[in-house]
Amino acid sequence: MHFVNCLIIVLLLALSQLSLESPNDEGDNRARLLRFVSLIAGFYYDGKENPLLTKTVLPVQANAFYPSLTMYLEDNERPKPPFRQLLVLRERPDGYIAITPYFFPYDNNDTGIDVSIFQKLQRSDYWTYPKCELVITEIEDIYMFNWPFCGDIKTNFMAIAACDLKGYLTYKNLEPNITTIFPVLLYKTERLPLLPSMLEGVQHFEDPCA
Repeated sequence: MHFVNCLIIVLLLALSQLSLESPNDEGDNRARLLRFVSLIAGFYYDGKENPLLTKTVLPVQANAFYPSLTMYLEDNERPKPPFRQLLVLRERPDGYIAITPYFFPYDNNDTGIDVSIFQKLQRSDYWTYPKCELVITEIEDIYMFNWPFCGDIKTNFMAIAACDLKGYLTYKNLEPNITTIFPVLLYKTERLPLLPSMLEGVQHFEDPCA
């Protein structure tokens, strides 16, 4: 645990001094976003024999936002109902990766949804909170991001994702002194592939976890 906290402190210090440059080529921009999607996509659980927390991050094609890259997020934290969103990625002018989380209509049940719904929904079917955006910083395939629970300013998450972590670390209700709070490590049980359509026109993509 001490090592993990030290790692996070070092990364935060690096972020405070990091100057990002935006790639000039549109294909390179998309390849960069695809590296993040490829790394984060998968099934996760909390490591318990009878998991209380599971998470799915699945690449999907949402026609309402095409050609933007999109992912389906499902959180199951028992005994609460599943929490589901569509995540839409973009690269900001300052070089950071940004995600806008959108809500969409679905039946609230524990059996999952048919992701083909994203090919049918119209842009007017989605909604989000104003200025609700995840900001992600990349340092050599280590990604750090704040995950605001928009609509509830008291609940925020900071997360770190990297191949070597076998999952990702998340801090709930982040405080200024991160050495006084404890992370939750979610373990990735299976990676999920990119859609072939996501790779169209991209010549320089490399799997970050190969």
